[in-house]
Amino acid sequence: MSTNAYRHKRPHRRKRGAPLVSLLLLAALLPVLFLLLRSLNVYRKNRQFYEALNESVLLSEATPAAAQTQPPASTPALITGSVPWQDEPPAGSDGLSVSNRPTLRGVGLPFRGKSALPGAGEAALAQAGFTVDWRSLKKHNRHVKAWLYCADTNISYPVVQYKDNEYYLTHNFDSNEDDSGTLFFDCRNALSNGAENWIIYGHRRNDRSMFGSLVKFAERSYYKEHANMYLILENRAYRVELFSCRTIHAEEKYFAVLFDGQADYESYLNKALSQSYWQPLNPPDTAGPILTLATCSTYAGDNEPRLLLHGRLILIGED
Repeated sequence: MSTNAYRHKRPHRRKRGAPLVSLLLLAALLPVLFLLLRSLNVYRKNRQFYEALNESVLLSEATPAAAQTQPPASTPALITGSVPWQDEPPAGSDGLSVSNRPTLRGVGLPFRGKSALPGAGEAALAQAGFTVDWRSLKKHNRHVKAWLYCADTNISYPVVQYKDNEYYLTHNFDSNEDDSGTLFFDCRNALSNGAENWIIYGHRRNDRSMFGSLVKFAERSYYKEHANMYLILENRAYRVELFSCRTIHAEEKYFAVLFDGQADYESYLNKALSQSYWQPLNPPDTAGPILTLATCSTYAGDNEPRLLLHGRLILIGED
């Protein structure tokens, strides 16, 4: 018999370093997993909060309180503070002309209508399909100024305004610290009915909450299906006719709230049109204010990209 049959076979030795490497990898992954679970929990809580808020303060029919209570005229905000996001863009496409309407009477005019339009809630109900219970909403936050809504999207949020443009970047609607922040108007906005650019800032959240879904408006097909939004204030309501979606670099000129005359206003609108991803169904004019929704962008060709979505504010009841 061969001596190979009696040869002693050494047992297979395990590599002693393998368990240590596994433990190190697990230790490295645990913080990442913790942060992921915490983010998911924050998303869940915020989604539940706003779902409950929508159910409690949005009314599908006019109540006696909503119909009979005429709120006082809002006090214009002081034009102070700094702009947190500012921009410049990728190459634009087609330059569209802005129709010149002689109805513009000045720059930064106060609201020219009545301080509280009769039936403002009913007008919003007729077009947007709901009105707002402002008394209940203000119990949550006294800084609330408006409600922004776009049908068949996740956009249905209150909009606040504070003395600066920093606080609501890191605080939620109940004024608790929260990375999700809150939608807020630029502190310089007077929310006038003249030649003013109303700016609303919001975070681009990964779960598409807040302004996380604005990037969808870069597609013309999506824009055509959601060409209008609604902005409901306590004393008046607007239909927002979207006319431009563009990606820009952080530069202050893109965040002007007032303009040096009609020519300056026209220049701003024409620039927004020429840099838009698509041509609008209804180009804007200089007869009234516009709305700009601003958020961060993932555009790789810029180190500080921002996405801007512009809309013309049409006062419901006077259109």
